Amino acid sequence: MSTNDIPPFYVEGLAAVGDVVKVELEECGVPGRQRIIAILKNGKVLKSMCIDARGAKRLLAMIREYMQLSKHLVLENG
Repeated sequence: MSTNDIPPFYVEGLAAVGDVVKVELEECGVPGRQRIIAILKNGKVLKSMCIDARGAKRLLAMIREYMQLSKHLVLENG
């Protein structure tokens, strides 16, 4: 199952609560633009809307940081 063209901040939120297991960048059909691809715990694949490549790289770094922090902040089963 795939969901396309979601806002990038939605992926950030999911990463902060520990729902994202893998994240990467993908080139868009427009030069200088990329999208964020996130795979969730339930296997769902989310694709963000295309944004400026520099911003996408910064967001990717932030999302990866949120993924690491969520391991310490989010408790399973409550």
